[in-house]
Amino acid sequence: MEKVININTNNKLFYRQYLELISNFPPINKLRTKELDLLALLMYEWDDKSNIDEESRMYVILNKDTKKDIANELEVTPDNINTLLYSMRKNGVLNKDNEPILALRLGISSNFVLKFNFIIK
Repeated sequence: MEKVININTNNKLFYRQYLELISNFPPINKLRTKELDLLALLMYEWDDKSNIDEESRMYVILNKDTKKDIANELEVTPDNINTLLYSMRKNGVLNKDNEPILALRLGISSNFVLKFNFIIK
């Protein structure tokens, strides 16, 4: 049996909604609300700046001005961003370069599908 739920969203909101859907599964289940908010923004920026090579992308995303914009959007200080990044690295959702782990690099399209298979024994 298959159930389909269509969710209308936009490019930026999508990532937060996606994280909410998978928030009961490791390693996402270890994150607090602000960490989820920051991770969603980082995932959005990672995909939005896909024209930049991966080695330079996080440097561009986390430059001083962008970090200040992200902090303002999350209503935290730039120093809080550093603390959140540390916690997210510690919890395994970012690598040592603050890049989202491969499983969180989505490269979304206009018709993204997330499928859960429940195996009931």
